[in-house]
Amino acid sequence: MYAPSKHAALALLCLPLFVACGAAEDGRSRFDVESDAGAGDAATPPPLGDSGVPGATRRCSADGHAILDGSGAVVERCGGTRGCDDVTFTCIDACQAAAAQAHAVGCEYYATYMEQVLATTLGQTPCFAAIVANTWDTPAHLSVDGFASTFAMEQFTRLPVGSGDAIRYEPYSADRGLAPGQVAVVFLSGEEGAAPLCPVPSAIPRGTMVNGSGIGSSFRIRSDVPVVAYEINPYGGGAAHTTGASLLLATGAWGTNYVAANAYAHDLADPSLNIVAMADDTKVTMVPRTDIVGGNGVPAGRANVPWTITLQQGQQVQLSQPAELTGSVVQSSKPVGLMAGHACARIPVSNPYCDHAEQMIPQVKALGSEYVGVMHLPRAGEPGLWRLVGVVPGTKLTWSSNVGGPSTLGAGETAELLTDAPFVVKSQDDAHPFLLFSYMIGNQWKPALDGIGDADFVLGVPPKQWMNQYVFYTDPTYPSSHVVLVRGKSEGAFRDVTLDCAGLVHDWAAVGDFEYARVELTRKNFERVGDCASGRHEIKSEGPFGLWVWGWGSPDAPGTRDVSYGYPGGMNVQPINRVYVPPVPR
Repeated sequence: MYAPSKHAALALLCLPLFVACGAAEDGRSRFDVESDAGAGDAATPPPLGDSGVPGATRRCSADGHAILDGSGAVVERCGGTRGCDDVTFTCIDACQAAAAQAHAVGCEYYATYMEQVLATTLGQTPCFAAIVANTWDTPAHLSVDGFASTFAMEQFTRLPVGSGDAIRYEPYSADRGLAPGQVAVVFLSGEEGAAPLCPVPSAIPRGTMVNGSGIGSSFRIRSDVPVVAYEINPYGGGAAHTTGASLLLATGAWGTNYVAANAYAHDLADPSLNIVAMADDTKVTMVPRTDIVGGNGVPAGRANVPWTITLQQGQQVQLSQPAELTGSVVQSSKPVGLMAGHACARIPVSNPYCDHAEQMIPQVKALGSEYVGVMHLPRAGEPGLWRLVGVVPGTKLTWSSNVGGPSTLGAGETAELLTDAPFVVKSQDDAHPFLLFSYMIGNQWKPALDGIGDADFVLGVPPKQWMNQYVFYTDPTYPSSHVVLVRGKSEGAFRDVTLDCAGLVHDWAAVGDFEYARVELTRKNFERVGDCASGRHEIKSEGPFGLWVWGWGSPDAPGTRDVSYGYPGGMNVQPINRVYVPPVPR
């Protein structure tokens, strides 16, 4: 929460881009579909753990630890640091297997200190941390490098125990590594002190954030077995006041073709966009939907004119400016990561309080043509805000209920709606993917919201990218946390979902052809809900389902007002369409 005083109002907003047809330099059509994406599931790679090959006699288990026959019996277990390769159905290096499967679990990540209002406006260096959970059945040995340095992990990596004021941080041993199922907080940057500063020394105390537009570096996090990773800024719960967080996508899931996004519109502070390189001499080309201001080593650019920059391994370029770049096309010569952010977003525009926001965005080929929209647990009967971003022209949308959403989307077009009702939205086929984001409305939008959470946004995950099991983490410094679950039918039936601390999930409600449920883990002043608490959790099912994690502060927990975070608990990032959007003027 950062709070200048203004009052808020919201209206349906559409920001169309001019779209023209032409030819790309490589001879592809303006929006090329490499094959008929309307082929449905036949053109869709299966999620991790299911080969999906008709008549296949072997497949990988859902956790990647075993090779199964057609009946599901174990043919071979992949022990130690080996995992199942879902192409050859043999046991290979687990990191290689995870990279080939293209999802959020992997062995290499990049964490980026995005522009944050506490650092830009208030002169503080808030605590930037990565949260790493070991999803494998052997210890994970972690390493961090970046900023022309390699770091000693024991100095800034801790194992969190407990929650709230009782949380403590135990040392991490580089020799022993991170035990199976264990979670580590890797304090990457920030001065040491009371929140929003770091509770222990960080890898680099100051100077890792780019102020405004500019070129900086990211931290590379590596493991010798697959892990899941998130970043959070600042770390420290309610006392941090302006937290944003993101699920990180492993580099095996990165791509070269994106539709860019900012977190939200300019209001008080600027939206930002960060592009991260994993290899030297990565040429990035963008066709911006508005002028690029540039500065600090970043060239300026004109709207609808290709703009280029070259990055080296570990470098990131941050574009921070009042005019949104949402809907711009990004193409790179080598795979890159794309982050959507905001120094401090007021949601909706002119709301009194603001919060930092950040989410990692999948490449175009991983975007869906169908999404299920279920907002976080309402705090005081408020609606949720939703934003859609078009990828190609002529996208026709159908909705499961009348929630006020648009019927069409153009290439790069942005539309918003406000509703408390769950919905399903889909386009005419896989050749018309789009992005969906869920927003938490900021504190003070209505009096009953006073002190309970604040502005935030979370990436929508299409059903084709859902997984069968997740290891996720809820920050124990937040007094209230819950998960949103959405499932579809698998082989004609809804499959049970089991949460480690609660058993079978009940109280499912229908939304279109899907069902959803919300499960509280903690509430009010760090009160456990049943046997659930904050920290590391595992949830699984025999069928794929979506998972989103939310946490916020509360007036019931002193010192935690007006703060929130959220992110998808995990996802596949496999190609599920064959759309290519070239970086040519529209």
